[in-house]
Amino acid sequence: MNKFGLIDFRDEFYVKLFRRWLVISLLTKNTKLKDRVSIGKAAFVDFLLCNPTVQQKFLASFGKAQLVLNIDDFLYQDNIEFGSLQDVADFSKTCSLLIKNKYASFARIDGELVLQCLISPTIDDIGLTQRWRLEIKQVLPLMGKSLNVLHNSILKVSNGN
Repeated sequence: MNKFGLIDFRDEFYVKLFRRWLVISLLTKNTKLKDRVSIGKAAFVDFLLCNPTVQQKFLASFGKAQLVLNIDDFLYQDNIEFGSLQDVADFSKTCSLLIKNKYASFARIDGELVLQCLISPTIDDIGLTQRWRLEIKQVLPLMGKSLNVLHNSILKVSNGN
């Protein structure tokens, strides 16, 4: 935010902040997750939103979509087998900002850090926001599974097993 109180959403930081806030907001509305989501699962969904080809492989591994041959898969390889899938440090930094400004809260339940959304984003469903909401709704029914099952479903398809 600048001295005029305006937010420039073209800046990547603010887009990332809003996307992650939206992820937390929509995931905590899921009744299976009991109004809270683990930081690992929220970071996982954010990772899928940023990597559409990986998201497609993930949905295909659960029979929710069909794999489509895309030339970008050959030109731009992802690095999920090198651990980028499990990295939640950047996501955690964003969450600390949301918590500090009282948009979200956190708690430790059974040794797991969980997030709750206190204020939901109120931006119209246009452009990227609409696409993110639709993609999160596709992934939402699978969030009841353990994080290991979710990660392995991507790695299995990526490695050709």
